[in-house]
Amino acid sequence: MEVQALHPCGPRWNPRHHGHRHGRLGRPQASSIAPLVGTLAITAIVMAVSAVLRPGEIVFSVASALTGPLSKDKNRPLSLTLRANNSSPRVYLQYRSLIVYLKYTTPPPEMTFEVPVEVNGGLVPPCQTPGTMADISMSSTLWGEAWNDSSGGTPKLSVLVLAVVQFKVGLAYSRPYSIRVLCDPADYVTNQVSFPITCRY
Repeated sequence: MEVQALHPCGPRWNPRHHGHRHGRLGRPQASSIAPLVGTLAITAIVMAVSAVLRPGEIVFSVASALTGPLSKDKNRPLSLTLRANNSSPRVYLQYRSLIVYLKYTTPPPEMTFEVPVEVNGGLVPPCQTPGTMADISMSSTLWGEAWNDSSGGTPKLSVLVLAVVQFKVGLAYSRPYSIRVLCDPADYVTNQVSFPITCRY
């Protein structure tokens, strides 16, 4: 399957861009009915898209990850690639928001932390075409003594993905869907992880 660069999904249907035209007596001509019919058709498609499609059309995974050396300040840089697979053959995905955390639990006494992960460039991916995979480059920093051990004794990390997306067929958009997936835990510090890492709803 193709790995693509993301781009805008294109314009929405807007009936105001299709103005009504009137005859001499101010009555709507037959051609002025077309925008109304088009609007009703688009509304019906939106309802159908929202009723049929579900976020399960999108499959997330961690395609790659790499940690850097521990700094003098006891932190490690982490870069990872989040892969979004749009398995639908005809549906576009419009991304409205994308928030990612690294989630981990320390050794006893156990404490759970969520570390923010930033999309490189600071841009939320806008649109994904049907039947493609999109790779999203991200980075974060792991702080503290817990990341000092590169022999496999460090806490395992899970990638938590929170997204809001809309499905698009033609000019019609579905309602927004909230997505929450948690990727299988892995020891990223050793750089000996088998990729891709599965993310589950």
